[in-house]
Amino acid sequence: MKVFSLIVTFCLLQVLMCVSMEVNEQTLKNAASKSLPFVKVFHQDTLTIENKGLLHGITIHYPVLTIGNMQFKFDEFGLLHIKYLNLRLQIFGRNRVNLARFNFESRFNAELNNFNWEQIFAVKLLDIGNGKVEIKYTKTSESEVSFNISKFNVKAESKFNIKDMDNTIKSQIKELNFNPLKEQLRKITQLIFDTLQNEFNQYIVINK
Repeated sequence: MKVFSLIVTFCLLQVLMCVSMEVNEQTLKNAASKSLPFVKVFHQDTLTIENKGLLHGITIHYPVLTIGNMQFKFDEFGLLHIKYLNLRLQIFGRNRVNLARFNFESRFNAELNNFNWEQIFAVKLLDIGNGKVEIKYTKTSESEVSFNISKFNVKAESKFNIKDMDNTIKSQIKELNFNPLKEQLRKITQLIFDTLQNEFNQYIVINK
């Protein structure tokens, strides 16, 4: 009876090992949850965005991400989609207006909600011997950012047509280069993969 119990336990451990040592949506989500405390280490609440057209002095503020801001999904081709979604950003900056021989400036701020951005990877798990595995991943593409502009405010230093100014600023916000924020999100992606690899390594050590 005792031998039978040991055999059952051994079989269960083998099954658990097979289930745990996979790169799937659940293991990625678990790794992301374990990574979140470390995200705060390199999180920058304020990021500076490159000038675009008449906009300058642009900064964005965004809160530390939660697991609800991350989505992991494999498509029908086996490619992994890591999506950062529903981020809520605040953006501040100035707008320069040239009117006749005079230059006018206005200050603006806006809230960008439903901010989404996606990375796509080809991922495979390699058996490197001695029961060890290694995650290999290659980025195949990245999406454009998408967002909605809400709670937009502008304070002009002249009687320039505010409505026209609003439309001009909003159109240029949509063309901003959000690469500083993307770099932050890329670091999080790297951390998630590193955490998952570390989980696999620890599992192997425990189950030797």
